[in-house]
Amino acid sequence: MPGHREHSRASRVLLGRSYPAVDAMMDSPSKYLYGAHHIVLHDMAAVRIAIRLWGEEAGLAATLHIALDMGMLTMADVKSWEQVRRGFGRKPSARARRVRS
Repeated sequence: MPGHREHSRASRVLLGRSYPAVDAMMDSPSKYLYGAHHIVLHDMAAVRIAIRLWGEEAGLAATLHIALDMGMLTMADVKSWEQVRRGFGRKPSARARRVRS
């Protein structure tokens, strides 16, 4: 299961910033339930709580947290998106500029 560092990285890549308060809230039952903590606060109720406390984007962060913990999204997926986002920030090569002209 991903740790705080992975959740933070995924949020930065996919949402533009990290949401440590959301991740802390969702992982707080792990102190008592350890690996089974995802049975609590890993549902739509947790998403609604995050939205109410921190806004719409926090709800997306909570959804992302659940997707990572449940294996619906992997860190390999996050790395792929990271590479895509980096590519969008680059200036086109001289050849690409000639082709567009």
